[in-house]
Amino acid sequence: MARARSTLSRRHVLRLASAGGIGVILAACSSGAAPPEAKPAGSEAKPAAGEAPKPTQPAAAAAAPAKPAASAPTTIRFITWWQPMENYLTDIARQFEASDGIKVETEFVPSTDFTPKMEAALVAGTWGDASIIENSVQVKFMDAGLHYDMTDMVKADNIDLLADWSLMGLEIWEGKVLCMPFDNDPRAIYYNKTAFKESGVKDPWDDMNGKWTWDDMIEAARKTTKKEGSKITRYGLQWNYTNYQEWSPLVWTLGGNYADWKALKYTLDDPKVLEVHKMLYKWAVEDQILITKEATTNLMGPGGPVPFRAGVAAMYHRAAYDTVLTRDAVGDKFEWDVAPFPDKDANTPGVPVTSGNPNFVPKAAKNPEAGYKWIRTLTSEDIQKQFAQNHVFVPSNKKAWKTYQDNPPPKHASSFIHSVYSRPHGFHFYNAGMRKVGEGIDAELDLAYLGKQSLEDALKNAQQKANESVNFGKAKNPFAFTVPVPAEKDLAKWGI
Repeated sequence: MARARSTLSRRHVLRLASAGGIGVILAACSSGAAPPEAKPAGSEAKPAAGEAPKPTQPAAAAAAPAKPAASAPTTIRFITWWQPMENYLTDIARQFEASDGIKVETEFVPSTDFTPKMEAALVAGTWGDASIIENSVQVKFMDAGLHYDMTDMVKADNIDLLADWSLMGLEIWEGKVLCMPFDNDPRAIYYNKTAFKESGVKDPWDDMNGKWTWDDMIEAARKTTKKEGSKITRYGLQWNYTNYQEWSPLVWTLGGNYADWKALKYTLDDPKVLEVHKMLYKWAVEDQILITKEATTNLMGPGGPVPFRAGVAAMYHRAAYDTVLTRDAVGDKFEWDVAPFPDKDANTPGVPVTSGNPNFVPKAAKNPEAGYKWIRTLTSEDIQKQFAQNHVFVPSNKKAWKTYQDNPPPKHASSFIHSVYSRPHGFHFYNAGMRKVGEGIDAELDLAYLGKQSLEDALKNAQQKANESVNFGKAKNPFAFTVPVPAEKDLAKWGI
């Protein structure tokens, strides 16, 4: 898919090398990075901040020896599946080389091949010097010791990840910094403003100023559901009702949880999980205002377009990453915006979910220090602001939040910033068995929504499958915080 052309400038990246202090992460480092010695990261010198490389001064100009030929820059490999980011990464890498003397060669691996190739190469010690993660399986590699421990590097750079970044759960693992933050991907409710107006529905922003409830959302879903004879041609709501990562906000809002973040097991037997699925089942099967998988296939065809983008669903619970996709797909077919994940009622705030895809340095990297400098650059304030301005993703760096929030589309991008972080929020229950767990839960809930077993049996079977597959390896207390995460204490500090 096409992304907006990168607008990164030489000034933005070089400014990282010249500004001092904790406010800017990228410190100017000496030209080229030598291969690491066999010593812990903590014994390496801290990169110099706010200081450009200094040439050696001759003792006397008349006796100055001939200048040696300039050494070739250190070259590192950065591996990612994020192909639409190619233009941005190319620009950043060019300026990074100019300021730090480190050349970055980016390798794009298709997401379908990423996990098996990463696993084989990590074991063989050939997975480059830095990489994005695959968050549904990455714990397996972290537990196996295949990530470089960046704790001392981060400490030496006076970086406070917990205070100044919004983390997704894998960055700090068992007290060690094994990943550097990159993006956030919070969820909210995309909605078709044109359909709302046609159906006489109150607009979440124009009429309610972003303060709406589950009842408001369901009333809108009922009114925007459209029939031609006996056939439904537009559903009020699209929601991945079998994917536990997508229905988790509903459970958290009711005060329940699908997992125990201390005991490290799934808790699908929580009564609130069943309560949520009874509600979703009613919307999907009885009221027919929530589009089902079967209805999606019938209306859109196998592998067809997203119903919301095609105007076949009036609302869509989806991640911020979809903003540019939606803009490009919808064009001028209808007017759309994004509303916050709704509160249950006036006294019960909604608890939205977010996720992310941090970067890491492989344990066997040839140039781990250079790899760290690169992914530190990607999480720096100026670079994150450029990604935010173009809505490539919601930045993890809190200093870039305002930039994202102030730039459309959508008109109310605050639905992904202020409306998420001003309230308790959650993230995914990352573990090595996460993908298999998700497949098992999906399969059991599919049978229930098709009427082939009860919701109670579906959740009972899913619970058993999930806890047979959950795998945290040797970790005993992996997460740096529990879920839901408390609301951000001081949004004003970040200009929100």
